[in-house]
Amino acid sequence: MEVTLASLRATLGRLDGKVHTMAVLGGVGEDWPKLTIGGGGGTYIVMYTRNGPDAGWWDLVSDGKPDATRSLVVGGQEGDYPLNLLNGSDATFRAAAHFFETGEMSAGLTWQKG
Repeated sequence: MEVTLASLRATLGRLDGKVHTMAVLGGVGEDWPKLTIGGGGGTYIVMYTRNGPDAGWWDLVSDGKPDATRSLVVGGQEGDYPLNLLNGSDATFRAAAHFFETGEMSAGLTWQKG
């Protein structure tokens, strides 16, 4: 199957926050950067990770309050997440599309090093 931006959008659209709660984009193996998207139904957690000399992880952040939380199912487990880590469909797809095309974080979005 050829992966396209349309199939990427369809995959993210299947995340429902109940049964389908996580998608991971990236190459196979430890040395490839990954973009992990959890949640669904219009509310998502997005995390970029990479190994190597610049190893680390970065969370896509929104303008939500960091001291307030909301429950979200990610990877099949329910947890409380700070509102500033919860993103809508548009920002999530923009992050995923940019990663799909470049393997990097989108400079047009706000990321916080974990």
